[in-house]
Amino acid sequence: MYISPIFLSIAVMVHFCLILFHVMPKNPISNEMSPVVNKYVNPLFTQNWHLFSPNPLVRNDIIYMQIKFKDSPSLSEWFDITTPMIRGNYKNYFSPLNRLVRIPLTSAVMMNGMDDEERSFMNKVDKEHITKEQASILQDIEKRAKKNEERMQNILYRFAFTAAEKYFANQQIDSLRVRIVHEEPVPFSKRLESDFKRERTYQDLEWKKYIPVMPW
Repeated sequence: MYISPIFLSIAVMVHFCLILFHVMPKNPISNEMSPVVNKYVNPLFTQNWHLFSPNPLVRNDIIYMQIKFKDSPSLSEWFDITTPMIRGNYKNYFSPLNRLVRIPLTSAVMMNGMDDEERSFMNKVDKEHITKEQASILQDIEKRAKKNEERMQNILYRFAFTAAEKYFANQQIDSLRVRIVHEEPVPFSKRLESDFKRERTYQDLEWKKYIPVMPW
């Protein structure tokens, strides 16, 4: 009768130890444990702390897709996936769109992101006079950043596949690619200037074969 509480206590202790290794400052021990810790933490316990960030908005992200059809040599126009969802969400904040639209936008932010501690380490480390310990930590950061980028890209493509199924259900889709548009917000001092042009940068991802999925 005491077996279950014992196992539960051990499981809780292991869980908190792994989470502790995940959030503690970079050091040789946490770096050595990172393969095990990352497999446990991601993606089940992944947190996006931008939700609690006090920093003001620094850019708007818009997700587009372009489609290649099986029966046509020409490509489709770039199709805005996220703006219609955002507008629909403004009309009803309690609709499923409120959660759906966060999927591509959060993925776009996290795809190129790393936490403040990692960014600080990358900026401070002297790569010309790097120690063995620092090199190991740097390699681990770069490896995890690459895996995170791949994971976020997969989420973006899966979302694009569902959008393609929704908007182009009657056409034979061969492949598609995703474009992330980073748009600077209007500065407060320019808010009354109707002709103010926002600065835009573009990030185009590679073509991927279309995989049929359930539309949202």
